[in-house]
Amino acid sequence: RVYYAGCGGLEVDLHDGIIYEDPARSLLAALPRLRKFIEDLLARFPGVNVLQHHQGLVVDYRGTGEPDAQLVRAEVMRVLPTCQPELQIYEDTRCIEIAIDAAGSKAHAVRLMIEHSELTQSLIMYAGDDRTDASVFDLVNESEGLSLGVGANAPINARYRVRDTAALNVVLGCLLSAIAPPH
Repeated sequence: RVYYAGCGGLEVDLHDGIIYEDPARSLLAALPRLRKFIEDLLARFPGVNVLQHHQGLVVDYRGTGEPDAQLVRAEVMRVLPTCQPELQIYEDTRCIEIAIDAAGSKAHAVRLMIEHSELTQSLIMYAGDDRTDASVFDLVNESEGLSLGVGANAPINARYRVRDTAALNVVLGCLLSAIAPPH
């Protein structure tokens, strides 16, 4: 079976047909409107920049002083929940990143695989390398599976970690060697 899930959508080839979803496409198309809305909302605050990147927006208010910084944050956090539930919000020092929730589609794909699996005894294994994998790690951990963080940016909820993709390849090679059927 072939499974793909990522920022571009979801494709799962299950025994009863192929499921394809692309929730990100409509959200990506809406980013310019959301950017304009936030820019208009924050126009009265000097030193605020709203930047668009490939999967979301960044509200950078490092150029504002106090108390404006607190007001900018409050305004953004007040309106974001009403915009789209499929958005994830990440905060840093005077920056708010608004990202399309790729994690939701990844967790959704894994959940579909689990629900449609014909195997009665199977081990779910998932490897991920950034914060968009955190919800999948939670799902895999709840299913007593193997969650494997790859690299320094992997979420802390991964049960196991490897240094990089080269190390992941070694782990997978060892696993396949250990479970290979007899010839």
